[in-house]
Amino acid sequence: MNLYYKYNAANCIYHMLWDDLLQIWHLEQKHPDFNLIFDDIDHKKWRPDFFPRMPNWIDWIKLVKKKNIIKLSETSQKDFDYNLQLTKSMDIKYEIEPRARYTLWHGNSWHNVHTDYNLTDFSNTILESLNVKRNPNPKNYIFVNRECGTRSIINGLEVVEQLNKAGLPFTYHKLEDTDLSWQAELFNNAKWVISPEGSNGTHAMFMEPKSKVTTIFPEQYRWESYQESFCKFYDLEYQCVKSLPFGDSCISPNHKWCFNKLRQEIPDLDQKVKYEELYRLKDLFFHGCHVSGDYPEEIISNRWLKNAVKNQNMILDYSSLI
Repeated sequence: MNLYYKYNAANCIYHMLWDDLLQIWHLEQKHPDFNLIFDDIDHKKWRPDFFPRMPNWIDWIKLVKKKNIIKLSETSQKDFDYNLQLTKSMDIKYEIEPRARYTLWHGNSWHNVHTDYNLTDFSNTILESLNVKRNPNPKNYIFVNRECGTRSIINGLEVVEQLNKAGLPFTYHKLEDTDLSWQAELFNNAKWVISPEGSNGTHAMFMEPKSKVTTIFPEQYRWESYQESFCKFYDLEYQCVKSLPFGDSCISPNHKWCFNKLRQEIPDLDQKVKYEELYRLKDLFFHGCHVSGDYPEEIISNRWLKNAVKNQNMILDYSSLI
């Protein structure tokens, strides 16, 4: 049995990556001898310059499938046309459609997904592949911030200091430039994790049941991510906390770059809206992948505005955590 797997750079986000790995793992349980034909021909889609710290997809897939991985670049090209469509039968029994069924993405409610697999077994498979031994009695308190300039808690170190003074022994961490084994072990040893909204939350799958997860959302967000449902499936205590209102102190170079792009595309932007109010994301809200607000549609639908809203940094009031 052959499985043709075609990836793209958009799936590099952790929670999307787990969707694909979960499907492959599930198929491995049902068909341990299947061949995975991994599409590695169009390297431009991988964009290693854009995701410099992330391992190659083949390394991720090896976490859940140890053998029978065939690189498409190593197969006979006569079997495929220019668009990588099959020109003749290669006994393809199943083609992965990311997030179609075994999804961890918030767009699908967990209770609507047919779960004929065990998520704990899936997590254990990855831990075993990483040579990480489960800790049944975690005791650590960890505060995980983002270094990438998007949804970072800019007063994170001060928040940790205040939590320590309140008797909560949190330690401060960033995951950038650390390997997956270290990250998995960090979360597995954690009794309570505090982190900004984002892919960090996927690591909750390595935590022990009854542990606590606190997600910090930008003030402009009006939705709670997949992480709440994700935590329910792993029997984790979930808490959502909003940051303080967005202000000048939160504006990052990423924001400025996005708004400069917005101004280039809409030259009369200052006449359409008070630019300073827009710059502070006043009355703009982020719903999933959509921006809402009382602004002209050409502004609301602009991709640079969406990037600016999604990339909000945050100021956090530590007292909201205790």
